[in-house]
Amino acid sequence: MMRRRSVFAMLAALLLVLAGVGVGCSSGPSAEELITQDINEQLSAVQDTGSDLYASLAEDLEASNGEDFDMLGVDAAEYVTSLLDGFAYEVNGVSVDEEAGTAKADVTITCKSLYSAMEKFGTATEGYAEQYVADAIAAGQTEVDEAALYQDMGRLLMEAVDGAEIKENDCTFAYTRDDEGTWTADESVETELVAAMLGAPTAASTE
Repeated sequence: MMRRRSVFAMLAALLLVLAGVGVGCSSGPSAEELITQDINEQLSAVQDTGSDLYASLAEDLEASNGEDFDMLGVDAAEYVTSLLDGFAYEVNGVSVDEEAGTAKADVTITCKSLYSAMEKFGTATEGYAEQYVADAIAAGQTEVDEAALYQDMGRLLMEAVDGAEIKENDCTFAYTRDDEGTWTADESVETELVAAMLGAPTAASTE
């Protein structure tokens, strides 16, 4: 028996994250086997650019940020594909405490760091608009082509995402078994995946 809930979700703005993982079992394969199988089935879709997941994520992103993407001249599907380029994962092991009704899966997520992408974008665009206006005035233009400016910003955004640092992240996916014997991922799984996708530097790495 297997019960599934929502697997992937989008955060607002330009942040793409993976949400909760869930699996149910009461007989047959062990909890370790079913949890590992479920993680494999769901995260393997992230590695398949032809999967329905990519189209769904692009549609969600377009629905929530379509006007911004249009203004920047950025294609949502290309953004999603670029951000998830290089995504990989490995399930290192699953430990189950049958008495407590809890389980933990140790998973290594390798993915682009959104923090790195936004840092690159910030560096590339620092003073960019001011210089753009100054160049326009120097060229004798009486009006600034804002549309062209935003298109340039979109190009810089995609360059930043394309060149974002790929980081390896150690994650722990926690599960809880209910009274019916069904294992469900805790909300902390979403937090783990958000942290991996953000890829912000740790305090130690910034010293």
